[in-house]
This record gives sequence, C-alpha cells and structure tokens, in this order.
Amino acid sequence: MQSRGFTLMEMLIAMGVFAVLGVLSTQLLQNMIRSQSSVSERADRLSDTQRALQIIQRDIMQLAQQRPVRDEFGDPLPAISISDRYPISLTRKGWRNPLTMPRSDLQRVAYAIEDEALVRYYWLVLDRAEDTMPMRQVMLEDVYLLEFSAIDVSGESHSFWPLMAEQAMDPEADLAAVSMRLDVPPFGELVRVWDVPGALLYEGTPDDVPPPQEAAP
Repeated sequence: MQSRGFTLMEMLIAMGVFAVLGVLSTQLLQNMIRSQSSVSERADRLSDTQRALQIIQRDIMQLAQQRPVRDEFGDPLPAISISDRYPISLTRKGWRNPLTMPRSDLQRVAYAIEDEALVRYYWLVLDRAEDTMPMRQVMLEDVYLLEFSAIDVSGESHSFWPLMAEQAMDPEADLAAVSMRLDVPPFGELVRVWDVPGALLYEGTPDDVPPPQEAAP
C-alpha cells in the first residue's frame, strides 16, 4: 500500500492549535504566579500589622501611671500623654534586662507617623538630659493615619491627655481606656480600645467610642 503523509495545511493547523494552547497555558501560569504573589504580600502585610498592634497593646497594657518623667528641658511629663508632638507617649513596665545592666525596668516610649511609617521611639533613661536622644524603630510602612484618644470613666473621649486642672478634679474624668485609629492599606481604618491597668474597666466596644473632644484653646 502506498503510504500517505500529512499535507501542508494539516501541519499548519496543528502548529496553530499547539501555539494557541501554549499561549493560554503561559497566561494561566502567569495569572497563578501573580495571584500567589498577591496573596503572599497580603499575608505578610497582615502579619506585620498584627505584630505592630501587639507591640502597641503591650506598651499600653503595661502602663506605669505612677511614674511621670522629665523631658530634655527639665519639664515634667505625665506618665501618659496624648498631644500634638507625639500621638501618644507613656511610661511602661516590664522592660526586660537579660544582661542585668544598671538601669530601670521602666521604659519611656512614644509613637508617631514619620514619612508615612509607624515609628516607635524609646528612651534609654526616664528623666532625660539635654543630649538624650530617643531610639527609633520603624514598626510598619505605608501608614497614613495614627490617632489616639483617652477615654475617661464616664465614657467621654478626649483627643488630649492629661486634662486641664479643673477637669482633672472630676472623679469621672479618671483615665479608663485608650483608643487608637490606624489607617493601614489595604485593610483601611483599624480601631482598637484597650483598658489601662489599675483603672475601672471600659465596657464599650470600638464602635461605641465617641468622637474625641478637641482641646480648649
């Protein structure tokens, strides 16, 4: 019998089919790689955000309310302060000292936004000298908002702390909790409320936090 091969047209059609299948397979593989990369980046972002929130929570939950400090100009600072200079600064307990260095187990820390990054500052001493500079830790990149508010026993929210003298005399104005608003893409605005140690527990939820009262001029 006479053998019969493929015609040129049949070869061209087969090559075209294989080419289309190859292009589709390549696009599918690229989409899977991009999807995996996006999921991995989002997971890393979530992990970094959770770690930053845990550190902030640790600092607030270890607040030492009985230990004010002095700044580099010798002016007294309260144990916890919410102001324009730092969204929050406070004295915390539990500063580990594995090398048994001659220092306190209390630590002064502060948080701020710097170049769209959440930065944690801490000082090696509580009462500073003129040349005392804070240490700087970048906690989280691409952060667009950081706001702290103080919640008193009555449930009122204040954008500054401590209160003025006449307000501070009211027993209902004692500090009960600290709320935080943090804008972190792609998760949006995150709200947390932490009860401060040694205070009456604030029984609200993040959705119950009222808008903070502005400081008096």
